[in-house]
Amino acid sequence: MSNPTSPSEPTDLNPLAIIETLDRHQVNYLLVGGLGAAVHGATRPTYDFDALAERTDDNLDRLANALNELDAFYRVGGLTDDEA
Repeated sequence: MSNPTSPSEPTDLNPLAIIETLDRHQVNYLLVGGLGAAVHGATRPTYDFDALAERTDDNLDRLANALNELDAFYRVGGLTDDEA
């Protein structure tokens, strides 16, 4: 997950591992996008994980810890990738 890909490029996405990690870290989030649609029966392929996190300081700290565990690529507004 450290190198973002275009939506047309399949990745080794493991949604279950992401969900388990977010849940273990007690992150409050809403699953959206293609995976959110798949939960409701959509069959279109998706190659990413889209979620909206609750924007409280505590939850964002838990999210950051979960993303670090997943070795995920993330950005923080106003900071460079090296600062985030």
